[in-house]
Amino acid sequence: CFFFNDTATTEIYTEQIVGSVRCVQETEVELKNFLATEQDLYSKPGELEKKFVYDVYDKIAQHFSHTRHKPWPKVVKFLNSLEKGSLVADLGCGNGKYLAVNQKNITIIGTDRSHGLLEAARKKHNFCQVFSADSLQLPMRDECVDVVLSIAVIHHFSTKALRLQAIKEMNRILRVNGKMFLQVWAMEQDERKFMHQDIFVPWHLQLKYEHKNEALVDEPSNLSQQNNTIVYKRYYHLFVKDELE
Repeated sequence: CFFFNDTATTEIYTEQIVGSVRCVQETEVELKNFLATEQDLYSKPGELEKKFVYDVYDKIAQHFSHTRHKPWPKVVKFLNSLEKGSLVADLGCGNGKYLAVNQKNITIIGTDRSHGLLEAARKKHNFCQVFSADSLQLPMRDECVDVVLSIAVIHHFSTKALRLQAIKEMNRILRVNGKMFLQVWAMEQDERKFMHQDIFVPWHLQLKYEHKNEALVDEPSNLSQQNNTIVYKRYYHLFVKDELE
């Protein structure tokens, strides 16, 4: 897939992540209460992103990082194929599990909205360069990187306009003939059929990671008696086949 603008031809590698997704909650009514029009959310995220993405990842950062160790093989293969000296921007880098890939030949900088995940990245890789940034308005110059990496990020935006805005920002910071690697969750899964594209995916936070039991006080219904965890809902937009093309 190729994206053209007035100044550059950007090579874009797109993939929709297919596999088994467990414990998904498709709460259509609750989502409709948050989904707004594309016009309202074009320039900034809405309450849905704030409550079910940004706030959630800040709360689960330590536990989430503890479960994210092994880089995905296709992403590693892509990073290992890059030209020596390439500068890569990993947008939504999380705990930085890709920052050390092919580090002898390329330089990767990372951004994320979650300060907790950025702190985990710094602890994991003391050499890494990471900073807080909004994917819809990156604090970076035009055409400043050779490669953009976006792994499992833009499916957290609730409207097409926001998702396009994120992609436009990626393209803006890419140099002429740059490369973009973009992965999102797919609606067509191997072991599960979804009824809706917009869903909540629960995260079961172990109580040892819950700071001061805030969730128990603020949202007591989130406490799962069955496995003694606190359940946080994360918003996802599942991409149908060819939606990224």
